[in-house]
Amino acid sequence: MAIIDFFKKKRKGQIFYGKKEPSIIVEFILRGKAYIVEELDLEFKQDVNDKNRPDGEPYGGIITITISETPDDWINHWMINFREKNDGEFRFFTNAGKITDSALLRILFKEAYCIGYQTVINTQGAGLLTTLTISPRSVYIGNEELENNWKY
Repeated sequence: MAIIDFFKKKRKGQIFYGKKEPSIIVEFILRGKAYIVEELDLEFKQDVNDKNRPDGEPYGGIITITISETPDDWINHWMINFREKNDGEFRFFTNAGKITDSALLRILFKEAYCIGYQTVINTQGAGLLTTLTISPRSVYIGNEELENNWKY
């Protein structure tokens, strides 16, 4: 489990060296492999009319994440194969210095395409950073669900 490994590395001083510790840790899980998220952006939209009132159902749920671990072959396969869809989740934990299995928040996504992939290698300290852009058919936040009505 990545979150337990994260806290072990944190205690040894291997994480956040020279950086401010975050108050929340986000874990990304895809096909059973967990990654610690450096940055996460979740975007929803809703069209408006000429009076700026809602004019349709919300849509989107585009997820952009950055991870600092080397992505495994499944992530590379997901990006390269345009028909490949995956389910995954994000789990949010407090960074209170203690290990807990209970997440503060879970965001799940279903039938998602990887529509963006960028790897940056910084030899001056940041190391390898990989940014993924994910377009899911459905996003679940708590008890709420957004489903994009994709037409095939």
